[in-house]
Amino acid sequence: MDVNITGNDRGVSPVVGVVLLVGITVILAAAVTVFALGLVDDGQTGIDDEPDANITIVTDGTTATIAHDGGEEIDASALTIDGDVEDAPKEWAEYGTVEEGDTLEVTLTDSDGDVFVVWTSDIGEETLLASNQG
Repeated sequence: MDVNITGNDRGVSPVVGVVLLVGITVILAAAVTVFALGLVDDGQTGIDDEPDANITIVTDGTTATIAHDGGEEIDASALTIDGDVEDAPKEWAEYGTVEEGDTLEVTLTDSDGDVFVVWTSDIGEETLLASNQG
């Protein structure tokens, strides 16, 4: 059997190799770009948006009444009552979650005292939800 190869097949293998390497490089570059720009959810937990809740503070002398007047429920352990409050900072710990209609009374150290309701995310970022300054 006589095999006659016509044409020049030399160099085909290196060309295919270069094309594959360029393709892999482009795919890797695209993947790195997507993750670097945050276009893909990386599964990171603990990043919360602040709760959408209406918290009010009403003071009467040395007593402040803090109320959840509507909106999302809030994990009570994430709320801190601070300012001119006895035993500050104080947690809204008597509830598991704080929801519409829940109230908390705190004693102020001064009748013109400041009261702040602060929400802390799972990663430690603090957001002021309500304040009543003197």
